[in-house]
Amino acid sequence: MLVAADAKGSFSVDTCSLIQLKDVYPQRRFPKLWERIAELFDEFCLFICQQVTDEIDDPELKEFIAQHISPVHLADFEAHLSGLMIYLHGAGIELTKSGAKKTEADPFVVALALKLDGRDPAKPAASEGASGRGAVVTEENSRSNRKIPAVCRSLDLQCMNLLDLFDAMGYLG
Repeated sequence: MLVAADAKGSFSVDTCSLIQLKDVYPQRRFPKLWERIAELFDEFCLFICQQVTDEIDDPELKEFIAQHISPVHLADFEAHLSGLMIYLHGAGIELTKSGAKKTEADPFVVALALKLDGRDPAKPAASEGASGRGAVVTEENSRSNRKIPAVCRSLDLQCMNLLDLFDAMGYLG
């Protein structure tokens, strides 16, 4: 079951942000940051979907996830994924690469954020009634219309990178 976070927000974290965290802020050099990240998952502020964990190949990240994170399963936000896919198709937006050999996590990351934001699954672009506290954390470039930031803009859904997340959480190091 998905539990909403406090007033600071609820954040759906993309694979690239976890990889960036590991590469730029290695656990051996920034242990307090990694402790705080684990706490944010425990406090139901940060979430990852199972599809993100499936994209992770790095043994260190896999171990961190296994020790500290319970991924959200599709059953918890499947209606939001269906609504998002219908919206994307109607808007002519391709979030995934056609012909990809494996399932890409991007639509799942956005759909989870829609769920966290309290969006109506049948109207993902309608922000009325939403909490305004659901967001996506990604390092993707916003210039492409096939990337998460562009989709978030079209949905009026908050999107940020790791540094923005640290600011939102009041993390000072």
